[in-house]
Amino acid sequence: MLAAGGLLDGHDLATALRAGAQGVVIGTAFLASPESFAHEYHKQRIVHARPEDTILTDMFHINWPIGAPVRVLQNSATLGERGDPFASPQIIGDEEGRPIYLFSTDSPLRSTIGDFEAMALYAGLGVGRIDSILPAGERVTTIVDEATRLLNEV
Repeated sequence: MLAAGGLLDGHDLATALRAGAQGVVIGTAFLASPESFAHEYHKQRIVHARPEDTILTDMFHINWPIGAPVRVLQNSATLGERGDPFASPQIIGDEEGRPIYLFSTDSPLRSTIGDFEAMALYAGLGVGRIDSILPAGERVTTIVDEATRLLNEV
């Protein structure tokens, strides 16, 4: 069994292992890495976000089941400034020739152009503990080293 949700460091891994999990699922922390295909705008929003900047919402529904919530960083869409999520689709970006629609679940990737501020910027509740963009390998090493140290202190 894997633990998930708001987990991103060695303390989280050690806690999950002590609780009986075989490992953890870490998402948001790896979005903030050079290897991630996320757009730089998305990465910078993660680095500067706090947990209260996220919202669980079902308004991003294009390409996703109606009523299935996602956790994203708040923006003009989540604040209701972009109108009815179920109105006629409006193109707000482009991903290598593919249109990105307002209220779609498409988050901006490296090659996306458009209105990033209104796109789905996925982020978990651990965002308040991410303060830099780190290479994935460095992040993994830090997580494992911290968890090992904590587990050996017992």
